Amino acid sequence: MFQNERGVLGVLLAEPTIFDRLARLLSPTHFTLPAHQTIYRAMLDLWARGETTDALTVAEALRQAGTLAEIGGQAMLAGLLEAALERPPPDV
Repeated sequence: MFQNERGVLGVLLAEPTIFDRLARLLSPTHFTLPAHQTIYRAMLDLWARGETTDALTVAEALRQAGTLAEIGGQAMLAGLLEAALERPPPDV
């Protein structure tokens, strides 16, 4: 289950253009791990402000919120991007 979450978040970080389609379908509560919920919430906040949801922008938003270390830092985001490479993008 966590691997699926990692794959979804990774694809969203790698391909922010698909976030528009999934933002209306997913909420932070769809993610089991608190770190995944925090990351997705940051992505939703960026999206709501019209900003991109790429990995660099999300990392900066998490850093500014003081939650980057809490979610596992840059290593966690890099791991999510790696997980995206392990699975095909969702068909949305």
